[in-house]
Amino acid sequence: MTVIRSMFVLVIVAMVAGLPGAIAAADPSTVWLCKPGATPDPCEGSQATTDVASGTVQDQTQPGGPPVDCFYVYPTVSFQPGPNASDTAGIEQQVIAQQQAQRFSSHCRVFAPVYRQSTLLGLATSPGDARSDALGTAYGDIERAWDDYMSHYNGGRGVVLIGHSQGSYLLRALIRHHIDAAPAARRSIVSALLLGGNVLVKRGQTVGGDFENIPACTAEDQIGCVIAFSTFNDVPPADSRFGRSPESDTYGERLDLPWGPDYDVLCTNPASLGANDRRPIDSVLRTLVEVPGAHPVVADANALVASTPFVVPAEHYSARCEMDGGAHVLRIDGADAASLRPLPTAQWGLHLSDVNIALGTLTDIVDKQIRTYLTQR
Repeated sequence: MTVIRSMFVLVIVAMVAGLPGAIAAADPSTVWLCKPGATPDPCEGSQATTDVASGTVQDQTQPGGPPVDCFYVYPTVSFQPGPNASDTAGIEQQVIAQQQAQRFSSHCRVFAPVYRQSTLLGLATSPGDARSDALGTAYGDIERAWDDYMSHYNGGRGVVLIGHSQGSYLLRALIRHHIDAAPAARRSIVSALLLGGNVLVKRGQTVGGDFENIPACTAEDQIGCVIAFSTFNDVPPADSRFGRSPESDTYGERLDLPWGPDYDVLCTNPASLGANDRRPIDSVLRTLVEVPGAHPVVADANALVASTPFVVPAEHYSARCEMDGGAHVLRIDGADAASLRPLPTAQWGLHLSDVNIALGTLTDIVDKQIRTYLTQR
């Protein structure tokens, strides 16, 4: 059974009532999906994991009281009509936070704001100006949530920034405008995982482009750096959405991100940050579960079900950053790699799986970065 396909499906549960009311923060305009003490908190929970190959169950839980924080911005998940989602925490956000962010909760306190993101419908149908305006609205929410977090919750702790897809675009802008040029703010950053979001650097360099002072990570214990990649298991098509610097401003004045031929899309190989050798990556999937009262919309019949919240699949993959078809991407290979299905189209590559296909490797790196940060602070 090709269980790995489950990670290439963004498991969305639609047409259900929203989650219980959000917990009021110090800034009452901030709606928190995840925050220490919040109920419910989809970024917290059991780390128990089934290893499919051995049939064993592992308890990955670490001692409580993690010494740093994570600030997580989730990807595009909203099925709401119109250009922007509401600021209500819904089941879509809960599911994606469990899938992508919960695994980090044993390493950091996870803060994740609900934001009025550009919706799936808006991204697919809105003209350029309307799409930019929608992203501007979303970015305004992330700016306010970051200010609220830093003012009322951070308390001098280190921070790991984690984003995927639209979440990475918004964190690129946040770092660019509020962190990169401020030495004190930069010192608080353990690292930034900006996945599936076309982080830009000057051609042939590990810095420049989005950020002038925050470089790409080139070692597992390096801090104050960026890990970024988009995954493909084949040569990206000429119209692929990832791996190439945009030819025009696709994000709008509010985000103010660079574009054009002077930049490369950054690819850092989490399996080999320094040498970029082709090496194995550790995949961790979120188990598909039924949500009471909800109708799951699943795009693949082979979604993996287990008795634990997480699963390590039997298939093992390797990764290497490569320039393929003019796109700089993380090429996935392995015995079963040819059967991996790009979703929703070949333009996207394995985008829906950017986080989970390397989740075990990423959490190991974050653990090492946190240890370095605490030693050097």
